[in-house]
Amino acid sequence: MTEAAQILGKELGKPISYEPLPASDLRKLPLGQAMEPAYFDCIVRQMELLQAGHLPDFADVYDNIPEIIGENPIRFREFIRNNRDLFEAT
Repeated sequence: MTEAAQILGKELGKPISYEPLPASDLRKLPLGQAMEPAYFDCIVRQMELLQAGHLPDFADVYDNIPEIIGENPIRFREFIRNNRDLFEAT
């Protein structure tokens, strides 16, 4: 996630940093009040598993993406460039 923040900051020309939030802190956010409780619990549980190292990392690479989505994947940097206007609007 730190690398993603660095790439995003470089592409947008402004400082962006990643500050990890423990999964347990997600329950303190008002976001959970706006979601279906079972769905929110699922998100928190996935974060707990990811932070504990029990899920693949975001940086892991898989060769079956074209088969799943029907096209070749693009790199994060290219995604930012293709959607720059959306990133700059926020």
